[in-house]
Amino acid sequence: MINNFFNNLEFLLYFFVLILPLLNAIILGFFGKKINTYKSSTITSLCHSLAFALSGCLFSSIVLDNTACYFTIHCVFINKPLGFIFDSRSVILICVILLIAIIVHIFVIENYYMLKNLYLIMVYISLVTFFSIILVTIENFIISIISFQCIIILTYFFLVFWLKKIKKK
Repeated sequence: MINNFFNNLEFLLYFFVLILPLLNAIILGFFGKKINTYKSSTITSLCHSLAFALSGCLFSSIVLDNTACYFTIHCVFINKPLGFIFDSRSVILICVILLIAIIVHIFVIENYYMLKNLYLIMVYISLVTFFSIILVTIENFIISIISFQCIIILTYFFLVFWLKKIKKK
């Protein structure tokens, strides 16, 4: 009974590292206009900082112990299980991705807090972070190609959004 409980906690650790950037993007995407810039910045900082702290726990449990973890989530849409691999390489990359995402969010918050659409920039960055983590950990080759294409499309949307802001000035 206790061993099963700890296995569920370990699964939640992996799951929250994967899902927190997506949760941040969903919250800001749906409620970004309703909340102000300060609250959206706080939500973004909390989600990414928590994900980075959890990735630090992953680092200590996988890289320092020289172990690996594999789990699957059964997806209804594609009727196949999605396998996620957490080995030392992927956990180190997750830590780097989340650290860069935190640095980029801090840069955007500090330099562009006057924009009324600041939440859109944070949504784009959070989605790129989510798909980068999926790209690093997913086992399925097709899903990794789809996540890579999503990163490219989101980067394009971000650049188009940014160039429209520059043209308006």
